[in-house]
Amino acid sequence: MDTMKAMVLNEWGGRLGLEARPIPTPGAGEVLLKVEACGVGSTLVNVRTGRMAGSPGASLPRVLGNEAAGELVAFGDGVANVTVGQRGVAYMYLTCQRCGACRFGHDPLCEQPGGYVGVAIDGGMAEYMVLPATNFLPLPEGVSAVDGAVAADAVATPWHALRRVAPITPSDTLAVVGAGGGVGIHAVIIGRRFGARVVAIDVTEDKLEFAREHGADRAVDGRADDVVAAVLDVTGGRGADIVLDYVAAEQTLHDAFSYLAPEGTLVVQGVNPPDTRFRGIEPRAVMHRQLKLTGGRHASRREVLEALDLIAEGRLHTAVTQTAPLDQVEQLFDALGRGALLGRGAIAFDT
Repeated sequence: MDTMKAMVLNEWGGRLGLEARPIPTPGAGEVLLKVEACGVGSTLVNVRTGRMAGSPGASLPRVLGNEAAGELVAFGDGVANVTVGQRGVAYMYLTCQRCGACRFGHDPLCEQPGGYVGVAIDGGMAEYMVLPATNFLPLPEGVSAVDGAVAADAVATPWHALRRVAPITPSDTLAVVGAGGGVGIHAVIIGRRFGARVVAIDVTEDKLEFAREHGADRAVDGRADDVVAAVLDVTGGRGADIVLDYVAAEQTLHDAFSYLAPEGTLVVQGVNPPDTRFRGIEPRAVMHRQLKLTGGRHASRREVLEALDLIAEGRLHTAVTQTAPLDQVEQLFDALGRGALLGRGAIAFDT
């Protein structure tokens, strides 16, 4: 039996181990990908530590990896509209395709979810992976595997937030909390592409400089600076029209409500421990300033395809600063854990 290399998680909170596994065979309605790249970001940290152990279908042992791109090499019965040799990316949500949310293109809000790629089924930290055919999205010509894998989550997530949840305009000021991370940096890039003024908030100078390099108009040190005063200063006292919070700590949420402009929108896209609570809402201020608090989940399939097209057209770019071969992925996790990874990291199978 032919085998492949895979990085496997055998216990929540443990380290990944390199194993030889049989190359999977796609069943009915499934496709087999030869993986070329797999993004590494905070979602994988949440999976690995067990914070997603209660999600539908979660089980061990598991091959992690929700941001995957590769070449379709086989498919099972009943699969149409794909060809062997076609390149594509994985869509991470396993959805029913039948409920109202799915029918209206709100895939992450599926009413009968089956879980996530890399949690309920094996993901992209292996040389091959099987996906439901409906979770295989075509990769445009000219887009690299690394860019495609990262775009499927780290670019598509803020694209969803700024396209659908809090539509941005050139006259807006966008504040991004956690701007130097894998998703936050792409929010900076997208905000600048829309022509908005972007304020990047993070806690290390290298991440702040990284955000400046990718278009931030102002960088604010969340530990050393008075964040509220800094945002109000750069906006002439008006505040930010949109805040994307990728940290979602009580302090960052409280600050955001203090520097939101009238009719401003705070979008929470960060995932903090379950016991985190936000007690800083002042109902009178919310009413008088007509403030909005909302959440932003992952992108729909359509929005992932839009993000991929924007990458292909050169209108957006990814911010990948470190790649590693499969058997050295722990280096990327270690950098994430130290807060030393700028932007996104990725496994590149040709590294």
